[in-house]
Amino acid sequence: MEILKQPLLDYLKNENPVLVCDKCPSGANTSSKPKTYLTPGRIDKWEDFDYDSLRSIYGGALHRVLKREFACKDFSTIPRVPFREVSDEDSLETLLTKWNQSVISEALSVAQQCLYKPPTTKIIYMAKGGQACFSESTKYRPDWAGIQPRPSQHNGANADSRSKNVLPGDTKVSTKWSSRDIVSGPVQSEYTRGDWLRPLNQVYTYCVKANARYGYIITDKELVAIRIRPNLDTDDSQPTNDSQDSWQEFVSTQEDSQRAQASFRETTLSWERDESNDSALSSPTLAHMCDDGRLEYKAISWSNAKSRDPRRCDDLTVNLALWWLHIMASVSSNIKEQYPPLKEVAQPSCFGEENSSFVLSETSENLGPKLPIRPRKRSCSVLSDEGNVSDGSSIGYAVDYERPTRGMKRSKAEDEGSQNRRHTRSMVMSQN
Repeated sequence: MEILKQPLLDYLKNENPVLVCDKCPSGANTSSKPKTYLTPGRIDKWEDFDYDSLRSIYGGALHRVLKREFACKDFSTIPRVPFREVSDEDSLETLLTKWNQSVISEALSVAQQCLYKPPTTKIIYMAKGGQACFSESTKYRPDWAGIQPRPSQHNGANADSRSKNVLPGDTKVSTKWSSRDIVSGPVQSEYTRGDWLRPLNQVYTYCVKANARYGYIITDKELVAIRIRPNLDTDDSQPTNDSQDSWQEFVSTQEDSQRAQASFRETTLSWERDESNDSALSSPTLAHMCDDGRLEYKAISWSNAKSRDPRRCDDLTVNLALWWLHIMASVSSNIKEQYPPLKEVAQPSCFGEENSSFVLSETSENLGPKLPIRPRKRSCSVLSDEGNVSDGSSIGYAVDYERPTRGMKRSKAEDEGSQNRRHTRSMVMSQN
């Protein structure tokens, strides 16, 4: 397989394969009964999931790594048969495994070697849903997973224990579902019959079960990145979507509806107690997520790719967005009540010194020794990923940097002046 050396950003912005989807049938997008899934109370666009935030998050650490050149495997040769002809979800997943999973796995591998200081338990892989532990019930089985191996898996103990799923994903075909049909705002009870809501309910439920703040839906036309949290921005503490009515549409009485939600809470809490503590979702947060959660989404077109057009150079691509989601999920994946703006998320402690102490080279052609840099204090504060306030000086990146060029020039001028004075004195003494 050919090895290409190029900036990681270009590698993740390479054009996606052209798919042939004329055999994809239309119709219902999922055969699962809607009553088995939770419904978020509100749906909004995820406004700051964009290229500007990618440039700034973690103090620019991700973007510096993206600008570096790496030798990565080339997966761009995708035959039409059997990979690019899509007729259903299974055939689409064959293509996604061949192309997207391969590219993202390669990009994660090289990037994480630069980002994380060893030893680390933060390493993440893009995998199929069955490769991660999730739920004993077959009703809850995501198509995709961002997996982080447990410490016990590294030393051979409990080898049958599968990795955690910190980034659930689901596959759909565009003839059955599109983000264009999503209705933003409070979710009304009449929406529960709509086909556009069911895949969102699926991923929302997967995220709640896994205590994972990020998820996604991928089709042959787009990637829809998802983030969830409790909907605490309303004045009324009651659910904005009257969730009892939403469930009553599929069960006979209000009593049955309440029992259905209580059963979901009980099975979720029971499953979470069996998992490690960092996966546990607290009872109050779980209650909020069951009754009135918020889902934010951002759609990225399958056709987005690196372009010479300056008006499109800042577009996210499917692979770049998926790579970014995996990195964020590996750093911190648990559901929180609030999240800081992505641009202000501070560099995590698991990142290595290279990202805080040195300016990374823009390309591998300039790998010569670099002058040290010194931090200059700033008065503004930044929010860490966990919501803590910091001045950034202890984290190593949320500060402005400047090279000591002026000091070097001044020292050089002083040295030259001293040499001239010594030369003048020696000439005067020789004349005398």
